[in-house]
Amino acid sequence: MSTRAIIALPVKGGYETCWNWNDGGPSHLGKELRTYFKDEASVKSLIQTKSFSTILGPRSINDYMKEGDRAEALPNGRYLLLHKYQGGVIDGEGDNAFFKTIDDMLQCDVNYVYVFENGKWKTYK
Repeated sequence: MSTRAIIALPVKGGYETCWNWNDGGPSHLGKELRTYFKDEASVKSLIQTKSFSTILGPRSINDYMKEGDRAEALPNGRYLLLHKYQGGVIDGEGDNAFFKTIDDMLQCDVNYVYVFENGKWKTYK
């Protein structure tokens, strides 16, 4: 079973988000976010992808690739694994996957919500 997560950045009136399909628990995604996504610019580069399978380093990305997958390099040296079946997995409003509250995100089919606010990550379950 996948450990799904939403990654969120506060904006006027709510949160812009993206969806993480696999490895969304604190021991993987939480650690990646705290280690490699420490400023708003890096979080925005992640959120603009809208949906991805997992975040990996350059040495391990090829071990996870399957036929039809692709990898997207981020400015901070991490890679997003993108499966061919992705898209339309977030229940947010419109193309920006916008949510008004954290509770709205927690009502989706996710295990965790990670919010980057005031330079720190907060985790909700």
